[in-house]
Amino acid sequence: MKVAYIHGYMSGPQAVKKTVLQNWLEKNDPEVSFDAPQYPDIPDEGIDYLCKWAEKQDPETTMLVGSSMGGLMSTVLQVRFGFKIALLNPCIHPQDYFSSLDTVQINPLTKERFVIKPEIREFLLRLDNEAKDYIPSRTRVYLQSTDEVLDYRKSLEFYKACDPVVIKGGCHRFEGFELVIPGIMDFFRG
Repeated sequence: MKVAYIHGYMSGPQAVKKTVLQNWLEKNDPEVSFDAPQYPDIPDEGIDYLCKWAEKQDPETTMLVGSSMGGLMSTVLQVRFGFKIALLNPCIHPQDYFSSLDTVQINPLTKERFVIKPEIREFLLRLDNEAKDYIPSRTRVYLQSTDEVLDYRKSLEFYKACDPVVIKGGCHRFEGFELVIPGIMDFFRG
């Protein structure tokens, strides 16, 4: 089995959750291989990169852990390729959040500079609509109710068919992530 961490917007493979997951697997499940693809922050470029990466994976043995925007990307990858996915505070309806980002952005982890053009919202709407075809039996969702970036209720409604796990409190970074990793791994193996 391989587990791949799909990072969120303005993040990367240096993300804290990526490191927590990788360290947990090395200590508790060393036979599992790990990957964390670094994809571009601009959403259309990002999904193109991830699809090329996904074409080289076996969806029966590669599992995705997607965080925030990486949750939406993981959902789209599942729709297109069939992966089993576990999502942490996934970003749903990203077109609503990208409406004020048409200025120069700088990824704090990679230092890459880029501009999100206003027309990206139409592309994000198409991704959002595509994600509606997710496979509930191959999806596990974890939400923290006091996420300060995304409204967890949107994800709760969107993913209701897979009975999301709602944890009271927390934040967008997903406090206590290491505590849900055993459940994620059980789901991946189940």
